[in-house]
Amino acid sequence: MRTHWFVFFLLFVRLIPSCPAQGGMANLAETAPHELRVPLEDGTLSVAACGDAVIHVVFAPGSVRPSPRVPAALHDCSQFGARVKVEKGEATLSTRSLRVTVSRKTGRLRFLDANNQAILEEPELGGRRLKQKAIAGEPTLEPQQLFLSPAGESFYGLGQRQEGYMDWRGIPVRMQQVDTQIAVPVVLSTRGYGIFWNNPARTDFNPTDQEVKIDPKTGQAVFTTGEEGSYGFLAAGGTGRDDIALTESRII
Repeated sequence: MRTHWFVFFLLFVRLIPSCPAQGGMANLAETAPHELRVPLEDGTLSVAACGDAVIHVVFAPGSVRPSPRVPAALHDCSQFGARVKVEKGEATLSTRSLRVTVSRKTGRLRFLDANNQAILEEPELGGRRLKQKAIAGEPTLEPQQLFLSPAGESFYGLGQRQEGYMDWRGIPVRMQQVDTQIAVPVVLSTRGYGIFWNNPARTDFNPTDQEVKIDPKTGQAVFTTGEEGSYGFLAAGGTGRDDIALTESRII
């Protein structure tokens, strides 16, 4: 996901309950009974338990945890206890259903069940990026969040749309309010978890990785594929699948 704002707020929801986990607690400055804060090179990662199956993640530059404009969790999460353990290479927050680990070197997040099986995880070197941007002359940051998705996983949700798809895996989606398209930044996975991206800015789910220049006179462009596979296209400012038409394809 890529969005335009100063920071992102991520709520992870585990939908399938599991067995209790075991863990310890370290009384360190960056921990609290329900929260773990890990200082990294480009900011501070906060991981808080708001329930056995609800984890609230916040990442921001600097060391101060900002308050969201729209709170993701309306109740006081500090009333919920969790087990926090900080070791040399890894920090862990555990509830009865989940275990969340953070690499203190790369910041990599991993969500595991009570059987130590990965539910959701970032790439090996971490999945967050904060890029300096300027919007309307105002300095801001563009965050990006990446997660690994195994073959066969499907994604549902994201609001009211007209493209005609149910499964959004591999399909670029621009989440913004356009006419009857209503963006709801919640995605549900067939692996049993959900993500709430608590950010009011325009957000790209499955963002495109290359730009196709369109001739303003003809409305046409040439796109050369890479390896064999399926390709998705996103029309900037478009409202539906009819905004793009593939009129000719050639094998070179």
